Amino acid sequence: MGGSIQNYMRYKVIEDAKLKAIIEAKDLLVKEGQEKQKEVENLNKEIDKLVLKINRYNEKAVPMAKKYMTDDIGEFEEYTKVYLTKEEPIELRLEIIDAIEEFKAVYKEKKEKKEEKK
Repeated sequence: MGGSIQNYMRYKVIEDAKLKAIIEAKDLLVKEGQEKQKEVENLNKEIDKLVLKINRYNEKAVPMAKKYMTDDIGEFEEYTKVYLTKEEPIELRLEIIDAIEEFKAVYKEKKEKKEEKK
């Protein structure tokens, strides 16, 4: 009963140099776009591999850094990350943020955005 849809199709050959040139140019762009998409996919795969490696290092670093995370910080302070400074002398640091001050800054920014909309 059912056959391929192509059994029910037919085509007409046309001669139009301008239209042919446009279709050829479009097809080239489509092909180029597909190649770029493949490049993006390959780069995303590389990024994913790097992220996995980074996560493995974090899994090693965080427990090691925890021994330096003492209770001598303020009540509303917390450790956020361990990192190396970029300027000389290069230092290994633990970042500590004040959660209250962080909240105030975010709240103030949110409030200013609301006022701008008025």
